[in-house]
Amino acid sequence: MLKGVNLTLMIGPAVPAPVPQSVLDALTSITVTSASGDTASGFELSFTLSNRSPLHTIFLLSGGAMPPIFRVIIVVTFNGTPHVLMDGVMLNHEVTPGQDGSHSVLTIKGKDLTAVMDIIDFSGIPYPAMPKFAQVAFILAKYAALGIVPLPIPEIVTDIPIPITHIPRHQGKDLAHIQRLAYESGYVFYLDPGPAPGMSVAYWGP
Repeated sequence: MLKGVNLTLMIGPAVPAPVPQSVLDALTSITVTSASGDTASGFELSFTLSNRSPLHTIFLLSGGAMPPIFRVIIVVTFNGTPHVLMDGVMLNHEVTPGQDGSHSVLTIKGKDLTAVMDIIDFSGIPYPAMPKFAQVAFILAKYAALGIVPLPIPEIVTDIPIPITHIPRHQGKDLAHIQRLAYESGYVFYLDPGPAPGMSVAYWGP
């Protein structure tokens, strides 16, 4: 028997905090898209705000500029059990006029935490004697502060490069490199939010 459904929305730089009830009251719609492979999961939030709402100050920082990492976690609790629907970062926001002159509509769009892996180019980093799954584990370790737990599955036939003949090197940004290794192995790569808020499992495998 369904006893109740509760929504928790957490927003903030790097380590998000639950938003106040006034923000939840302004929330009018949530869209979460789950994907795998080359396509990241995404989300969209819509708020109806009064023109004096503090959300304008929160999201329109520095004349509309976005903070480097503005994290969003969406949790739905069924019968006392929390389910993390999304753990991601805001990529853009838009404010449009509402139906009357005293309100406006704030729309926030973003992707899962793979977006953070698509910022810095680490080309040239060597991976001596490291098979593909070990490279993935090494790369993902730098995102532990965001609660990302690596889950790389070793290839059926593991090729360990011999350093005196070949040393694999990083190519491009972390996300592109991990996806390329997955493609070469016939694998997929995606982030599975949860099981607890603030955690995500980075799956690289069949």
